[in-house]
Amino acid sequence: LAAMLKTSPEIVGIKLHPPVGHYTVAIDTLAPVFEAAAEHGLMVASHTCPVPGQSAIAFLPLLERFPEVAFIVYHASTHEEAAYLSLRKNVYVEPTWLGFFRPVFDMVGKLGGFGKLLAGTDGPRWFAKFNGDPYEDLVVQAGKMLPGPAEMDAFLYKNAAELLKIG
Repeated sequence: LAAMLKTSPEIVGIKLHPPVGHYTVAIDTLAPVFEAAAEHGLMVASHTCPVPGQSAIAFLPLLERFPEVAFIVYHASTHEEAAYLSLRKNVYVEPTWLGFFRPVFDMVGKLGGFGKLLAGTDGPRWFAKFNGDPYEDLVVQAGKMLPGPAEMDAFLYKNAAELLKIG
């Protein structure tokens, strides 16, 4: 990993996909990933789904052990678990696909704050039958769920820019 980071400094994180990899989130199997992320200043992002051992709350022991590692919960699954984890300083929620519903925005906004919501880090919010521009759709739909322009700016740009240390 260290050699790869020297030749590819644009790498900023490690992406996990337990549902596709057919593995359960557990501290004994993923601690080395989080250790490497901590050692090299990388964030970790993971797909989550509403299956025991692959939902957001399964990461809690890792987040407690590695509070210095920024973690992005993709798809906010389950919604309540993702919102609960957003209380942690190092956790962000990317609500595309499974999580793009008003309750997710409301719960994360109330618990972790709107500064914990990210847009587009795992792609836009479209579904299989959507035929328009996915990013325009994301803006329109998010506008219905965020309280105002400042929160929209944070969701679409500012939160990710701060996390990624760009702009």
